[in-house]
Amino acid sequence: MAGNKEAVSNLVAILGTDSEGAQKLHEQALEILAELAFDGSFTKPAFGESECMLDKLFKTLQRIFLEEKDGNAVVGEADREKDTRLRGKAGERLARLLPVRAARDANNVAGIFSKQDEINLLTKVFDQILSSKIGTATGATIGSCASNERQSDKRKLLAAMLSLVVVICNEHIISTEDFVRAIHEDAALVKKLAEVLKVNKQCTAECLRVAKLTCQVVIAMVQAKPSFVQHFNEHNFKEELTEALEIMSEVDGCMLFASLVKEAHKLLNSAQEHGVRPTEFH
Repeated sequence: MAGNKEAVSNLVAILGTDSEGAQKLHEQALEILAELAFDGSFTKPAFGESECMLDKLFKTLQRIFLEEKDGNAVVGEADREKDTRLRGKAGERLARLLPVRAARDANNVAGIFSKQDEINLLTKVFDQILSSKIGTATGATIGSCASNERQSDKRKLLAAMLSLVVVICNEHIISTEDFVRAIHEDAALVKKLAEVLKVNKQCTAECLRVAKLTCQVVIAMVQAKPSFVQHFNEHNFKEELTEALEIMSEVDGCMLFASLVKEAHKLLNSAQEHGVRPTEFH
């Protein structure tokens, strides 16, 4: 099916429609396209076209995930609530496709996405994390792991945001220096991550995933810029990690979280012991 240009184009067109009640159709089209994207034909432009289907899909997923419409208009609050689940799914697929597209562009100097595009994406993801209601006073009930669909969708969206940060860093999509520059509000981001971890210390697989991803983001940040440790220590992050591990000890897969906690502790202690400078990497 990946080689069927008409079928694939129709699926992409479905994602571009804003008709009321099309939510389920959007989700189904997204699922199919995300799997087809790993086919080699997706990375090559069709005859007579300058843009391959992978780039078209990536742009569409990015628009959905970042709540952007044509003309850079931002959707309203009602639409944000309605599309939370779709945005989460789009973010998850972006995280999966980033390494594929990066590998393609590494061998193609004419790749449609520049490094600045990647930096802009990361900056927007950080902004989305900062604006997330999870971890705020107004979003306290959203961050309580209550078993309702709306809260679950918001948590999955946050997990997608964190996943993108981890992939961009771990897959070396951009340089360490560019990773640091993409973070415009150091203290605010650290505070948000501490709040996110605090409200996700519950014995559920969903909360464990958010906690693990948060820990991975912390590790990436401290490795990129050791002076971040000062902000993390101000928010008692090591203590929060330890408490989260104790609470989640009965959840399957907690061994990975335990190793992440140990690595984060080691980095936070090491950076503090070596007296990092606040201006490092600037």
